[in-house]
Amino acid sequence: MSSEHQTIAEVIREAPAIVLALLRAAGVDVPAGLEATGASGSFSIALDDFNADGAVVLRDERGAVERVVVVEVQRARSDDKRFTLPVYQAIARRRHRAPCEVLVLALDDGFANLLRHPIPLGGGSFFVATVVGRAELRALPQRVARVGPEMAFLRALVLGPEDASVVLEALGTFDDLPQERAMLYFDQILEALPDALRRDVERELMQQQGYEPKSEFLRNFIERRREEGHVEGHVKGLEQGLEQGREEGRDRLRSAIRSVLGAREIAMTAAHEQKLVACSDLDVLASWVERAARATSAADVFDRA
Repeated sequence: MSSEHQTIAEVIREAPAIVLALLRAAGVDVPAGLEATGASGSFSIALDDFNADGAVVLRDERGAVERVVVVEVQRARSDDKRFTLPVYQAIARRRHRAPCEVLVLALDDGFANLLRHPIPLGGGSFFVATVVGRAELRALPQRVARVGPEMAFLRALVLGPEDASVVLEALGTFDDLPQERAMLYFDQILEALPDALRRDVERELMQQQGYEPKSEFLRNFIERRREEGHVEGHVKGLEQGLEQGREEGRDRLRSAIRSVLGAREIAMTAAHEQKLVACSDLDVLASWVERAARATSAADVFDRA
């Protein structure tokens, strides 16, 4: 299971209400007032065990089970899923004694299109999956009155690598999350982005001098990034200063070697000079100074083990 797959599955298990938004994104008529609660995604029969990525029970205002939704995240085409998905529906329906549908978050466009067609089971019966692909995720804001932070995170994780605006839109919803979780979600989104797009997103947030976003999360994020940039700049300056001092020390040691050998009328070959210039190890250069004081030839300095 990939990191992205695992992250999406965990978010759905932690925030089962996402399933209501996903159903509506797929065009399913979901009654208002339903409460979503997590359920076991493990479905066992005599011959095999089938483990979905999650299952959610939808209850009405009286607490009665209205339907069960088995959730499967699929990043690539899998012909085997056309045989296992109907099993999820049958076993969940029997377990919960309620209508069941299988919601597939299909991140491969070709596989999503394939699953949108009914799967013949024989005897005139068909299995029809409820499919949410990239197209449904893009259109979700038009079908859902309010995109919550977990749903916005999921959209940004999936669509962000091809559309930076989805990432920026997600940030405005993260105020409803604890700060640690908001930062975790955003760091995961950034990690999923290509390097160039990640820099574009951060530049978009930071480019305007004195910009004060309305979102508390964005304010905290920008403040953190600015602090990190200040610290990184300070550390970088220290490192540059230390390296400059080390290079000056190397130059002094190289000059000392040349002076000692010159005073003793010991000639250096072009190869020895090249070796001297190429050496950047201060300890080695210091040892060569000591050798030069006792050497009878340049080879005693540069060619000894």
